[in-house]
Amino acid sequence: MKKYFNSIILVFVLIGLPLGSYLYLRQGFTFRKNLIDDLKTSTPLKGTLTENGAAVMVNGRCTVIALTENQKQQLSLFDQFKDAKGFQLAGKMDTTLVMPYLLKKQQSVDSKNIRNYFQLDSNVISTLKQAYPTSKYLILDTLGKMRYSYTDNENDLKKLAGHITVLLPLYKEK
Repeated sequence: MKKYFNSIILVFVLIGLPLGSYLYLRQGFTFRKNLIDDLKTSTPLKGTLTENGAAVMVNGRCTVIALTENQKQQLSLFDQFKDAKGFQLAGKMDTTLVMPYLLKKQQSVDSKNIRNYFQLDSNVISTLKQAYPTSKYLILDTLGKMRYSYTDNENDLKKLAGHITVLLPLYKEK
C-alpha cells in the first residue's frame, strides 16, 4: 500500500505540479496579452491639457484623465497607484482628499502640485467631455497619445487598472 502511495505522490510531483503551473501561468499570459492588444491603437488627444493656462507635461508618464465628478472613484484610483513611478492622474478633485497622503509622506503641501496628481482647468475638462461624450476616464501613454477610453462601471475600472500596469513599465526615469 505504501509503495502505491509513494508512486502516486511521485507521479503528481513530476507531472501534476508542472502541468498545473504551466496552465496557471498561461492563463496570466493570455490575460496580459489581451490587455496589451486593447492598447495597440493610439490616437492624438482631441484637445490640449493645460493647468492655469500652461501646458501640462504628460510625455514620459502614463497619464489617466478623469472626466468624472465622482471624487471617490478618482481617489480610489489615485490611492491604488500613488506610489507608482511614471503614473499621474489628471482631473478635478478636491485636493484636501489627497492631503492625508501628503501628510503621511511628510511632503510639502502645495494643493496645485501634488505628486502624481494635477488639477485640470474646468474649460479643459468640458472640452474633453465634448470630444469624448461617453467616456469618464482616458488613458494616455508615455508619448502623450490616447490609448483607450473608459466608462465608470466596475468592469471598465478593472480594465483601466490593468492597462495602467501594462503602460507603467514603459516609463523611463530621467
